[in-house]
Amino acid sequence: MGKTDPFIFSAYKSVLTRFIETNKKFKNICFLGQPDNNAFSRQIDFTRADFYDASRRNWNINDDTWDIPTGTYDLVVCTRCAYFCKDVNAFFDKCRSLLS
Repeated sequence: MGKTDPFIFSAYKSVLTRFIETNKKFKNICFLGQPDNNAFSRQIDFTRADFYDASRRNWNINDDTWDIPTGTYDLVVCTRCAYFCKDVNAFFDKCRSLLS
């Protein structure tokens, strides 16, 4: 992440806050393309978070299959990921499959 983080995090936080106010707090979150907690993820109240990233060697955005449990997560966070994938529709289909 870089110099735009404060602006991007603020926008994401606004959307998540509105979701939480009208729905629920998050129990399980999947962060794609993020190797560990950062300033953004620490602002989200969750019970459990799993991080998947090429640098962790546990995820490749363009693999045909992801070794991530489907139907497990309340929220999938994939900031700045979609423009790295070869097939955007397949990417979002896979992300949807991760949601409970």
